[in-house]
Amino acid sequence: MKRLFATFLCFAGVCGMTSCDFNALLDFIEQQEQNQNEEEGEDEGGDIYDGITRSEMNEKGYSIKLEYTDVEGYSSNNGYVVYTRKKGKERWDAVSKSRIAIYIVDTDSESAYRFYQWIEEDGSKSGGWEDEVEYYSTRQTVTNSFNDLIYDGSGLLQYYGFSKSDKQEKILDLPCDVWTGTYTKKETQMHASTYGSMTSKLGNTGEFYVWNELTLRTIVNGKTQTECSAIVIGLDDKPFQKTADITWIE
Repeated sequence: MKRLFATFLCFAGVCGMTSCDFNALLDFIEQQEQNQNEEEGEDEGGDIYDGITRSEMNEKGYSIKLEYTDVEGYSSNNGYVVYTRKKGKERWDAVSKSRIAIYIVDTDSESAYRFYQWIEEDGSKSGGWEDEVEYYSTRQTVTNSFNDLIYDGSGLLQYYGFSKSDKQEKILDLPCDVWTGTYTKKETQMHASTYGSMTSKLGNTGEFYVWNELTLRTIVNGKTQTECSAIVIGLDDKPFQKTADITWIE
């Protein structure tokens, strides 16, 4: 606002010297306010994320949170998952009523951390950080979890009965392609493994909603399995330290 006021004074001074038209002054101020609002809303989602590439997201750092609902017994508890990445660093959080699991990997240094916490019915907690963990195994866990629930599965499922529909739908104001179908396979095909319970049994119907190669919603047999509740682009390195705090996405 101070910057806009200073610009206003500067422009007004010029107008006084050149007899500017007052309507031109109003148009100028309105345009400056619009530009300032766009700058201040840079990390709030919506249209400002349109056109950003995945490589740009990886460079800036991004995090995506999915609310997860148990469908047909595929998951033991409802909860949420969070995938976070910045350049060569990745993190996967899986949180339910009875367990918290965190995996952090750094491909540059090949370091890895893992955190487990069990939550008993009386509210007591046990577990903690495990420092001496195998890097490649932990990285595989993060990669497999991301590929299962978040990465765009259309490249695989187009061969298993799914096709892109003509409609688009917005989630968090982001335009998503919508894929629908019934999980089928030929005798010569192996079972697909993606999107949780969507591919757990032949004949399951499903929908998945994709923005920028990220899946923001999955529906299995008419019930919502995952739903994106937050996306953040632009992170420091705090998420990749040994912390169970995920306030950057909450």
